[in-house]
Amino acid sequence: MTWRAAVHTRRYQLKASVTLAVAGFVLLLLSLSAVMPQTAPQAALATGRFLVASKQLRDPNFARTVVLLLNYGERGARGVIINWSTDVKLVTMFPEIRGLRRRSDTVYLGGPVERTRLLMLLRADKPRAGTKHVVDNIYVSTSRRVLFDALGRAGSAASVHVYAGYAGWAPGQLDHEVARGDWHVLPADADTVFSKTPDDVWRELIDKGAVQWL
Repeated sequence: MTWRAAVHTRRYQLKASVTLAVAGFVLLLLSLSAVMPQTAPQAALATGRFLVASKQLRDPNFARTVVLLLNYGERGARGVIINWSTDVKLVTMFPEIRGLRRRSDTVYLGGPVERTRLLMLLRADKPRAGTKHVVDNIYVSTSRRVLFDALGRAGSAASVHVYAGYAGWAPGQLDHEVARGDWHVLPADADTVFSKTPDDVWRELIDKGAVQWL
């Protein structure tokens, strides 16, 4: 074999080895992507979104919480924690509402801001005076008249939640926390707010939205 033929053969062998190595590397990446968890895409911050506290969030005011955003915009954001129920019954706060005497509704701790202030989430088929639409058929109100009217209705236990306090963020603060990985942003729905057991909500949404398996 001439030296030119030897060089040509050597180059062919090197090219074939490189091709096989690249093909093997691509197959390895594909196999890893099939079993490795991938971060689920974030929904955009907006009124009517859920903020699901990440597992790394250690702030005692928000650890393992789910927040429903009531307002989001240039002036900041405001929401209520939907999965922190208390042992305080509504009837002890509003003994004058007779309809509450036959119900076991309790107050929810809505957040660390103004805990002496009450607001209400109402599930309704159409808007009512004194309420503001949040998402789907969820409305928020701070009106005492609306609160008394809703709580006084028979059989409305599953459609009214009362919260003491709320969570608030200055302009840009929540965006920074989301970018830092403190929160997962997911679409909100009325069933999660009104029908799910509060103690199960955070785990369910973390399992559902924080990780997506291929």
